Amino acid sequence: MVLAPWRERSEEELRRHAEGCATCGEALDVATLLHQDAVRAREEAQIPAAGQVWWRAAIRARAEAIRAAERPLTWVHAVAGAIAVGVTAALLGIAWPSVQRVAASMAAWSLSVNPSTADTAQAVLSAVQRSLPIAGIAAALIILTPLAIYLVLSDD
Repeated sequence: MVLAPWRERSEEELRRHAEGCATCGEALDVATLLHQDAVRAREEAQIPAAGQVWWRAAIRARAEAIRAAERPLTWVHAVAGAIAVGVTAALLGIAWPSVQRVAASMAAWSLSVNPSTADTAQAVLSAVQRSLPIAGIAAALIILTPLAIYLVLSDD
């Protein structure tokens, strides 16, 4: 639609009204300016070369393929981390009686070598016994937190 020659294509009554009415005259001026701006923008638009469009599409497809291939690997890493936490907890559970026996024997040995260190040995033993569950929980959190963040931030 070309607005510039609107006067030649319109009826006499419409032309007289547009010239006499301030509102219609302003609306026609704005429409003419918008049309000229659109024509100028169309003339100045730079369409990329077909090779460049193809290259960008290939890069985008490759990136999407990489993301799709990484998803199962991320799950495998998460499952491996969970298995590692489970195995560590199981080994701690199995080894806990041995740790207690070793700590008790060390305390007894320390008491036999120097009776004044019995209180220190007992304090260290109780500290070790209390800190191992906390260390296990901390290890589980260190492994499971990245998995939780991935699940929360994933697009799926």
